[in-house]
Amino acid sequence: MSVDVPFVAAAVVAGGPSKQLLVGIIADAELWNQSRRLLATELHHSSTAAGNDEHSGFRDAVVERIAFEAHCQHSSALIYPVSLVTMSISLSRLDPNGADRSGLIEFFTSNDFPFHVHAEPWTVAKAVEVIGSGVLRNQENEAFWLRHDTLGVIGYVRLEDLTDDTPMFDLRLGKEFRGRGLGIACLRAVTDHVFTTLNVDRFEGHTRDDNIAMRSTFVRAGWSKEAHYRRAWPVRGQAPRDSVAYAILREEWESGSSVDVHWHDLPMFTPHVEEDVEFTSNSVSEATELVDLYRSVGWTAYTQNPVTLRSSVLSSAHVVSARLNGELIGLARVVSDFASIVYLQDVLVHPNHHRRGVGRQLVTRVLAPFGAVRQKVLLTDTDPGQTAFYDSLGFAEASAAGRSDVRGFVKL
Repeated sequence: MSVDVPFVAAAVVAGGPSKQLLVGIIADAELWNQSRRLLATELHHSSTAAGNDEHSGFRDAVVERIAFEAHCQHSSALIYPVSLVTMSISLSRLDPNGADRSGLIEFFTSNDFPFHVHAEPWTVAKAVEVIGSGVLRNQENEAFWLRHDTLGVIGYVRLEDLTDDTPMFDLRLGKEFRGRGLGIACLRAVTDHVFTTLNVDRFEGHTRDDNIAMRSTFVRAGWSKEAHYRRAWPVRGQAPRDSVAYAILREEWESGSSVDVHWHDLPMFTPHVEEDVEFTSNSVSEATELVDLYRSVGWTAYTQNPVTLRSSVLSSAHVVSARLNGELIGLARVVSDFASIVYLQDVLVHPNHHRRGVGRQLVTRVLAPFGAVRQKVLLTDTDPGQTAFYDSLGFAEASAAGRSDVRGFVKL
């Protein structure tokens, strides 16, 4: 039975379709992610029309129960199943100088925040000063209570830089609610709020390098590390710590899939043409081109998952591509620690272009930046042609038969 995902999301709000139908829908991780995003959007529109900015308790009760039952019945089908916790967090806009003033003072004076610049509980005077300054609710900032439907207020979040293209946030949980897995649910709820209420393409957050719980929360909530700032986080009475930046794109929020970061993207040489073949450094092809090339040499273990294939290539320490008249005809890539070892992971040339020196050029160029690295390692099959090729490039077989003083081992 096929069901339109937008209809399912809207129907949850209305309480329409049967529980059994929704269990089947959200057993698929991708469909559930789509449905959850659409549900958040629908709830925002519905609550705004009613003059109420808080998420619906009805949504919490219905979707939470369905998600939990779907997880129990179909957990093997879900990569990151929406748990009992995830859909029970809501954001409640703060009135800092009105109804929420005493609650804010209590929150900030009764909790310590070990990984913030000001780690100790605030004094009443400091809390009053911050509240009075207007930074909790102005054009650039807006603060909310984080509410759990059974635990009540469990924390606070302030959205910052709201007039910029990339808003940021300051999220704090009450000390009694830390270490209970609630941070992931809170971050997801805040992310939903940002992308359903703001016209922005990305959402960013920073934390200290030693705040392992928050860094894990970022990753498990679908965010990606984008930067590492050395000695950038002030620590009172101590040397500064490193600051780590994470972000999530609207595209990732909508699809539930991460967009890979090409970290080693700096070209190691300018494009070079030899006998009409152009060699380029760290210009990674799209998945379709990579699949065609890997399939041409029969490496089907790579081609079964095009997304993983391209992610692997993007994560390489150096990639060299060979093109003839714009067509990708060869590729070599390495992985390395950049100091003691470099591993020649893939060298492949389309069969129609063998025996014209493309493979030799690929290996020579992909290894060129690693001249000072002592160990250069590779694995290959037992084809005599492969042995002769790598012998000619200065490699020696690590085996007793090859009269080597070292041995190579592999576990496949």
